Amino acid sequence: CRGINEAYNTFIVTGRPHVTAKAALTLDGKIAAADGNSRWITNAECRRYVHELRARVDAVMVGVGTARCDDPELTVRLSGRGHRQPRAIVVDETLSLPRESRLFNRPPGELILAVTHRAPPARVRWALRRGHRVVVCRAAANGLVHLPQLLVELGRLSITSILLEGGGELFSAFLRRNVIDRLVACLAPKLVGGEGLDFLPGFGVKGMQRAIELQGVTIKTFGDNVVIEGTLPVAR
Repeated sequence: CRGINEAYNTFIVTGRPHVTAKAALTLDGKIAAADGNSRWITNAECRRYVHELRARVDAVMVGVGTARCDDPELTVRLSGRGHRQPRAIVVDETLSLPRESRLFNRPPGELILAVTHRAPPARVRWALRRGHRVVVCRAAANGLVHLPQLLVELGRLSITSILLEGGGELFSAFLRRNVIDRLVACLAPKLVGGEGLDFLPGFGVKGMQRAIELQGVTIKTFGDNVVIEGTLPVAR
C-alpha cells in the first residue's frame, strides 16, 4: 500500500512533491557527450518507459541548461491510448530560456518557470502574458533557486509528484538538499570518456562507507539497456 501511494504520502507528510530523479547514463556515468548532446543514450524501448513514467507524475522538471541545449517539450508521447500531460517546470534563475523555445508553446498553465529576483521584470511580464506561471524564489548561497522553498511552492500548486530529468547540476543540487525520493537510472552500453558531462558534478562522499545506497532496488531490461530503480534513504 505504501508503494502504491508513495507520491501522495510524501506530499501529505512533507507538503512538497515526491521527487523521482531519472537519468540516462552511459557505462562511464555520463549524461551527455562533451558537446552537451545526449540524443540518444538509451534505446527506443527504454525511452518509451520514460514516457510511461512521465504519464504518472504531475510535472516534469529540468534545469535551464538542459532546456536550452535539448529544446524539449517534456510531454508524454505514447501511441494507442489517452493520457494526461504533466506540467513542465524549468529551473531558470534569471529567466534566460530563449523565447523561441518549444516549452513556451505549451498551453497556458502547463509551463512553470522557477526564478529568483534576478530575473528581469520585462521577461517575467512577457512569460505571464503568454499564460505561463512564474514562481519567484529566494536565491541559495550559490545564487541558484532555493530548492526547499521551490518545492513548498509547487506543493501549494497541488503538484504532488515530479520527474526530475536533469541536468547534472540540478541532480547534484537536489541530492545535496536530500530531496530526491526515488532514483531511476537508465544504463546504456556506451562509453563517451572523461570529457562527457557527469551525472553528479561537484557532488561526492569521502569513503565508500558513506556512499548513498539505494533501497528496495528493482531491475528492468529493455533490449541492451538496464534500468535500476530504488528509493533513497530519508536522512543522510
